[in-house]
Amino acid sequence: MHKFSAVQVARGTVAAVALAVAPGVSFASFVNSVPDPFMGHSMTLQADGGALVALPGVGPDGTTLYAQEFVLSGFSQTNFVDGKAYYKANYETEYFDNAGNPTAPFSTTLASGTASEPDSAKFVVQYINKDTGAARGSAFETGTFTMTLMQASFYGLTALSDPIETSLASSTQADVEIANNPEGSGYLITYLTSFEIDGQYTFKDTTHQVLDLSDTNDGRVRPTVPVPATALLLLPGVLGIGAIRRRRGAAA
Repeated sequence: MHKFSAVQVARGTVAAVALAVAPGVSFASFVNSVPDPFMGHSMTLQADGGALVALPGVGPDGTTLYAQEFVLSGFSQTNFVDGKAYYKANYETEYFDNAGNPTAPFSTTLASGTASEPDSAKFVVQYINKDTGAARGSAFETGTFTMTLMQASFYGLTALSDPIETSLASSTQADVEIANNPEGSGYLITYLTSFEIDGQYTFKDTTHQVLDLSDTNDGRVRPTVPVPATALLLLPGVLGIGAIRRRRGAAA
């Protein structure tokens, strides 16, 4: 089992948000143009202490490769229904040998989805309002929420054209506060607790598990391409959010 800090995401294993802090202490805060803790930002997770993580079988001829950082980025919300947000995203990692030297296939970028449903919204998060116990009514509702990562599946090909799929072995929860920015426009997003994730990956019909993904230090949430304030309004459905079931199925 491997521990992952909030600075990373597993690539070829499970890619998910690992944010950890002591109870009652804010883990990470940032201002976003939309009331969403994922859109417009990337999350980078890494192994405890920055150690290399072994990924058996993903190298040429079934050799073991190693990864240090795992990045989730390019989040776009495609639907929101019954308190569940369905996202598309990318999952990327670079590969090394056991001495830390970059090695072929060098990197892999996966898109959210599965072998049977590639390039689909398979990063699914359910939001429950911690004050009312009710599902988040819309993608615009502010408040403090328990987020359940229900599915986080990514699929694609390595640079050697081998298919690889990562998925969540079990659902996991974290708390987040979404509030109007008290110092200006936009929304203040504050992670209060962390996701701790068990993940697996399937490569050449062999499933490898379980990698423990958890935040062991301060992690980072980095702004990427700015998200227009009207981004959520472009989605169909109630309050600009469409309804579609996101098979984030059992988290990454």
